[in-house]
Amino acid sequence: MPHHRPLRHFVSDFRIWATLAALLGLGWTMPATPEEGAAPLLWLDNGRVRPLRYLPSQRAFIATGQGAERRTRLQQRAAAAPTALRLLSEDDFLLRVEAADGVTAADFAAQLTATLAAGDAALPVYQGGSLRHPQIFVATGQLIVGFRQPGVAPAEALAAEFPGLRMLSGLAWSDAFLFACPSPVACLPLSAELAARPEIAFAYPDWVRPRQPRQLPPGLGDDPLLPEQWHLRGAKDGQEDGGGGIHAIASWPSRAGTPQQVIGIVDSGAELAHPDLAENLRADLSWDYVDNDALPDGPPHGTAVAGLAAARGGNGIGGSGAAPRAALAAVRLDPAFTDLNESQALLHRLDAIAIYNNSWGPPDDGNLEGPGSITAEALYSGIANGRGGKGAIYVWAAGNGRGLGDNANYDGYANQRFVITVGATGRGGRQTYYSEPGANLWLNAPGGDGASWLTTTDLTGWRGYDKGDYTREFGGTSAAAALVSGVAALALEARPDLGWRELRWLLAATAERNDPEDADWRQNGTGLWVNHKYGFGRVNAAAVVQAAPEQPKLPPEQGYEAEVEPLASIPDGAAEGVEIVLPVAADLVVEYVQAILDSDHPRWGDLAITLTSPAGTPSILAEPHDSDGAQLLGGWGFGSARHLGEDARGVWRLRVADPRPGAAGRVRRWRLRL
Repeated sequence: MPHHRPLRHFVSDFRIWATLAALLGLGWTMPATPEEGAAPLLWLDNGRVRPLRYLPSQRAFIATGQGAERRTRLQQRAAAAPTALRLLSEDDFLLRVEAADGVTAADFAAQLTATLAAGDAALPVYQGGSLRHPQIFVATGQLIVGFRQPGVAPAEALAAEFPGLRMLSGLAWSDAFLFACPSPVACLPLSAELAARPEIAFAYPDWVRPRQPRQLPPGLGDDPLLPEQWHLRGAKDGQEDGGGGIHAIASWPSRAGTPQQVIGIVDSGAELAHPDLAENLRADLSWDYVDNDALPDGPPHGTAVAGLAAARGGNGIGGSGAAPRAALAAVRLDPAFTDLNESQALLHRLDAIAIYNNSWGPPDDGNLEGPGSITAEALYSGIANGRGGKGAIYVWAAGNGRGLGDNANYDGYANQRFVITVGATGRGGRQTYYSEPGANLWLNAPGGDGASWLTTTDLTGWRGYDKGDYTREFGGTSAAAALVSGVAALALEARPDLGWRELRWLLAATAERNDPEDADWRQNGTGLWVNHKYGFGRVNAAAVVQAAPEQPKLPPEQGYEAEVEPLASIPDGAAEGVEIVLPVAADLVVEYVQAILDSDHPRWGDLAITLTSPAGTPSILAEPHDSDGAQLLGGWGFGSARHLGEDARGVWRLRVADPRPGAAGRVRRWRLRL
């Protein structure tokens, strides 16, 4: 029989943490430096056991200087790298080096110490992921610990119990605290020991982890873009190909955004003085979480994204954004993607910022990757407290990994029920070669392709993608998300009291069914058209503005969770698979669904997973693809938007098949959250 319990804020099960501690076999007495050739270390990432290998010949500098001073120091240091060191990579935040050939560990350490400038630190480097897609993790020396009971007392007691562990601060949006470890390498075993305790909900190192802007490299288009911004137009605006745009121009006579709708561009920063952004950019609301200053100047990606959302239109000096009179705040996160920085950026100036655009995410390599616990809690805090309780709007790029077999459902950020996940289409309205499908897609918007990219703002002069102040070759789901953020600003101008859930309903109900001949389109149980490639369709700014005043208010959100532990074997090499049923009697209208699957199959990428609602609407959650064999599903939450408006009552069916022979496993547990 399935187990039922009300939906609440869930934390990882204690038994998972305890299993990790047993697997590690490590205690508080770990040496300051792991041994060469040691077995892989294990840590818990949102309930999933993940292996890491320490790279003893590598270190990363963390520079603490500000802005241009930091970059100059890094460049000088790279040019004068001692013979004992070899430069591996460099950016504004990290200078990663390794020992040169034949250099002993002692000589490497001595030369590294001599190279460090005041205020810098040499931090250990670990490697995770697969051999084909390795990921680098840099230990910051800080530990995030969440307690099951709120209050400062448990944190103070923990710091007193472990010598050298120092409490730094509490986190206002979570029952968690930030600690400094005795040494960076001590954080990993200590996190495992703490996580096994019943009074602790989660504990993990605050890594610097790989994240990437979700753009496509410039120059991939066969021809340069025309000066006209086709992505803002529609069929009624004289677009000869029938319209691949979002009908923004048609909305401007009535709504073009106002300074009250502030779009936070959580990205690589933005050029505050750009002539087409300066009038809309709010310097007082902007911040740089890389340099910790008020000058969020960085690579060109954020400037291009900001221009698509809300470049100043009608000034005669360039193009326009989707909401040309909305305000912008530049929140620089790239490349300092720690869990702490991510959560801070997603809550930055929550009192003033209405919309947070996130055109970034984990590597698009077909593996499972998602936010840490405090970042997930930050998203919840944002929708609970943002805009005076109406909820902040979080827009997320679905990802550009279609060519690598990636799917937006393998991205734990895009799977969050609080975000609007956006895919990309080309000028003809069809899925681009890079845009990832997914049951969690809410919308699509123009992202450009080889025939037509998007025109937007660029860093001025020679510093950006192109010479001059604009680029005509920007694209990707980064671009698509930015356009939806602009449309969200238009919707909030037309109807400021819209809650975050009501805005999602409005966007779905007004979306345009692009590429109508595509075979994947179907109507769900409430009559909404939906497609794994396109979500509910392409965002339509004019329709959103027109319908916003009539959007009904929604009653308070309710939640429901059901669980079954079938221990069902998945037939190896069989397309049919195993079906698990779960009856639901809750009288709910569905807004979002999560299927949390725990399987011991050693190659999760072999699996085809489909969830079918009582109304008969299928959600394809995973398809067979090449992935890191070391990953297990282990409680991964697959999200689906496709059941919006359906009745929750009836039998939900989960089918798990393994059409690729060679490995076998079971479905151990399935949770359904509505």
